[in-house]
Amino acid sequence: ASDHEVSDARKLKERGEVFGSNYYAAEAIYGGLKGWRIQVQAEQSAAAAHLAILSGKEGWQPKGSLTDQMPAVASQEELLKIALIKRPDLLAAASQVTMAEVTRRQAGRSLLPDVRAFASLETNTNDFGSNPSNHTFGVAAKLPFGDPAYFARRSKSMAAEEAATQARQNLEDSIRVEVSQAYEAYQGALAGLPVAKETDERAAKSLELFRPLYHSGRQSIIEVLRAEDGSARAPSASL
Repeated sequence: ASDHEVSDARKLKERGEVFGSNYYAAEAIYGGLKGWRIQVQAEQSAAAAHLAILSGKEGWQPKGSLTDQMPAVASQEELLKIALIKRPDLLAAASQVTMAEVTRRQAGRSLLPDVRAFASLETNTNDFGSNPSNHTFGVAAKLPFGDPAYFARRSKSMAAEEAATQARQNLEDSIRVEVSQAYEAYQGALAGLPVAKETDERAAKSLELFRPLYHSGRQSIIEVLRAEDGSARAPSASL
């Protein structure tokens, strides 16, 4: 539509019926619209590729367009509960805490005695008739008294466990903030949707009014192009 209006304005400019400044300003708006269309097409292709990767299916294509029907969304409390159970980063943090606990318990047991059982059997082959033999068995215990690294090792393992626990708590707090922000942003979008739709309708109505005024010589080509720019961009806010 803008291309058609600009072409008509170019002919009028050549006949001196449209100010050159108005025509070039309108061409600038038209150029912005063309650049925006290229950008939107590139973003659409990138979004489709992203969705295809997430779907895990080759040759995936969208089945339809967005509609006015809103999907069912759980409460903020329920969404947070699901996030705290299923978030993979939180599961990884929990594993780090478990590993730190095991390391701390091992460090605490390093002063326990090392107990080992042993046994041996010897047979004298000089006299097969009586077959004399010697049996030795017992238990050996080592006590690591005077280990200078024990307290440092135990303190280090305790500090690592505290750090892992704190990191997990910080991640839980971050997840709570993310869920809250996403939920409030969604509710804000729902509240603003009627306004966006109304703006879309007004932009289309404005364009309907400007076109006949321009063709009758009572409106500038700039205003027509501005109305077309607004009519083109308004739906994106609704989407």
